[in-house]
Amino acid sequence: MNKKIKFNIKKFLKFKAFFKADEGFTLLELLVAMSIIIIMSAVTVANIKVGNDRQALLRSTQKFAFDIRKVQNLALSPKKYGTNPVCFYGIKIESSTSYFLYYDDRSNCNAGVTRFSGQSTKIDPQPVFLESGIEFADTVNKEVTFVPPEPISYFFGNANNFPQNIVLRITQNITDTRTVTINKFGNIEIQ
Repeated sequence: MNKKIKFNIKKFLKFKAFFKADEGFTLLELLVAMSIIIIMSAVTVANIKVGNDRQALLRSTQKFAFDIRKVQNLALSPKKYGTNPVCFYGIKIESSTSYFLYYDDRSNCNAGVTRFSGQSTKIDPQPVFLESGIEFADTVNKEVTFVPPEPISYFFGNANNFPQNIVLRITQNITDTRTVTINKFGNIEIQ
């Protein structure tokens, strides 16, 4: 038993000798190590912000394309709002950061009007806002409408004005964009 205690003391003394008082890290070595850690942390934090902005752009673009498809599907459905048949469904960009869905159920659908007017009704009274830091690029007051039952696509009231690109971008980085493309037949692509 005594031998075992001596053996452990010897190991302890060898371990202690490994950390001599005159050995260790110099101030310069510590500063270099901390500088590397700080630089790597700053790069990581900066990339997280860019990544979050890109994800917000992707989510906003997907939501906008989904809402266009929703309006298109409503034009295919036999759903009625009130007593009159629905003449057309649409989506209108009202500001650089918001849009709304609407329908028009006027009594005379043959008037040839395929744009938002005073007789049109918003499907949801509240506009849909893009995520913070995301905006439409040069598309304020533009709209896409679908006339049932086909549904025929109209961009700003014109059926021959296709394909159309609606560009969404990051407000702080206008070169980082996503494009929603709508063709005459209602096909919607995100690029």
